[in-house]
Amino acid sequence: MASAIVRCLDRPDTIGQTYELVGPKAYTLSELVRLAGRWSGNERPQIPLPEFAGRVQAMFMELLPGTPLMSRDNVDSMRVPNVATGKLPGLEALGITTTALEAVAPGYLGGECGRARLERWRARAGRG
Repeated sequence: MASAIVRCLDRPDTIGQTYELVGPKAYTLSELVRLAGRWSGNERPQIPLPEFAGRVQAMFMELLPGTPLMSRDNVDSMRVPNVATGKLPGLEALGITTTALEAVAPGYLGGECGRARLERWRARAGRG
């Protein structure tokens, strides 16, 4: 997305245009949670809740001190699909080739590559 923003700043023909900045594949929230858990080495079971139970849970989370982890508004927004329409120009219109999530996210989330390898160094330096 940062590359798309930079390209739009450099190209006057993008003024007033709307671009759908999406990757090559759409995922459900459940799929994203499962993949993030797998790639970070923290797989957890997912327990689907009926909507009313999710709303009750969110209401109680709103009452906790600090920024709520979930709100009833979040539950409402999850009922609306958040996917590209395919009717607007995408990253390709800006000369950007999309990359599959599976090709980049594992490096950010886990294993001995990407950012996860830095955790061991931070811990040794007393900054973990």
